[in-house]
This record gives sequence, structure tokens and C-alpha cells, in this order.
Amino acid sequence: MNNKIQKSYFNIHKYKIIHYYIYIGIRRLYNYIRHLKEKNTSKTPKQRGVIILKNTSFFGTGRISTILSYITFLFASNLCFLLTTFPLTLYLLLSKNIDLKFVLLIWIICGPAITALFISNWKLLSGINTGIFKTFFSSYLENFKQSVLFSSMQGLLLFVCYMDMRFFLEKKTFVLYYIFLFLFVFIFAIGFYIYPILSRFKISSINLIKLSFLYSIKKAPILLAALLLFIIVAYASVKDSALYILFSVSVTCFLILKLEKNILTEIEVTFLDEK
Repeated sequence: MNNKIQKSYFNIHKYKIIHYYIYIGIRRLYNYIRHLKEKNTSKTPKQRGVIILKNTSFFGTGRISTILSYITFLFASNLCFLLTTFPLTLYLLLSKNIDLKFVLLIWIICGPAITALFISNWKLLSGINTGIFKTFFSSYLENFKQSVLFSSMQGLLLFVCYMDMRFFLEKKTFVLYYIFLFLFVFIFAIGFYIYPILSRFKISSINLIKLSFLYSIKKAPILLAALLLFIIVAYASVKDSALYILFSVSVTCFLILKLEKNILTEIEVTFLDEK
């Protein structure tokens, strides 16, 4: 009888010891996973993004593979833009003599595509790889209404300015011609702030116009640099249509974002302070 009691007592304690060590093992595993998670989230978004981009490279790891991934991303995002602005693409590629007024009218439908392209390139610049096509088309649909509103306003205003320029040039009224030329350039150039800001922040249309107008004056040299960059790439694309098909639009957006990176950060900090 005593032997049975001792055996049962020993078995109970043996199972308690096993349960205890299982509990300790699970607890340590939980703490280790939690530590790894905290260590990863403690890094800045840019640091996390670089790691993600390198690990998800299409061509393996290393500097060359990262460059190839950038080239692939820029080509694919440029292709997405061409597909979503098919009327403009078709007109520019097939027309021997490009009429600016038709380009301005077609631009009305291009706002969502250029905003999506800026969003895609901002993620590339930040090192965040969320998928080229998924990022572009989800951004295209998400920002469609507000983007098409601004591209419609911009396209129509540019069309009116252009027609007035032609009219006053024929009448040889040069003072009015230069006034409308200045308005044409300014309305066109302000888009280099409208679409990048729209791609970064959820902001009301009136505040977007105010911010774009403010920084067009406050950071005029950067605006002029973006305009000069656009002219150079546009001229090269006219000379070689293959450049337009492959990279021109996406590379232009990418470089404009690099020019305006500090401005967008300043706007972000200002918004955070206001909230």
C-alpha cells in the first residue's frame, strides 16, 4: 500500500516538473519573439524599408541587384502610367506634329495616373517594397476623384492660357501675350507641388492649393529646378520615343521627389505640430 502511495506521489511530482519546464520553455520563446518584434519596430521606416527592399529584390542581394530592382521598378511604374493614360500615350507616339492644345485637353484625365506614379516612386525612394502594380493601381483608385479634379482644373486653365497666347501673338499684343505666358508656366509648374503633396498627405483640396501656392513662392528655386528637369527629359523623349516608353515619366517623378524631399518632410512636421 505504501509503495503504491509513493509511486503515485512520485508520478504526480514528475508530471508537475514536466509541465513546469514546458511552461518555462514557452515563456522564453514568447519573450524572444517579443524582443525580436520590438527590435524591428524600433528602427525607422527608412531602415525597415531598405531591409525589405534588399530582401525582396528580384535579382538577389547586393548593390548591383538593388540597382537592377530600381530599374525594374521604374520601368514597370512607367508602363503603368502609359497604360492608364492610353489616349495621351497613343497621341504622342502616333502624331508627327503634336498640337499642344490637344495634349492639354487629354491631360484632364491624367491626374490620377500622375498621383499614383508619385506615390509609387515615393515608396521606392523610401525603400518600401509593397509591389509595383498593387501600389500603383490601388493608389490610382484611392486618389481618383481628387486627382482628376486638379488635372481637370489645370488642363482647362492651361488650355485657356494657351489659346489666349496664340490670339494675342497674332494680334501682336505682346504685353498681354507675356502675361498669359507667365500664367501658363506658373499653372503648369505648380503641378510639381500639387501632385507630390497629394501623393503624401490626405488633405482638403483648398489646403492643397494654398500649400502648393505657398511653396511655389517660398521654394521657387526648387520649382524652377523641377521645371528645368521636366524640359530636359521632355526634349530627350521627343528626340527618342523609346525613352518616353521605357523610363522618362517615372524617372522625372522620382527625381522631382528627391528635389522636394525636404519640403515634404517640412510639411509633414508642420501638420504634426498643428495636430
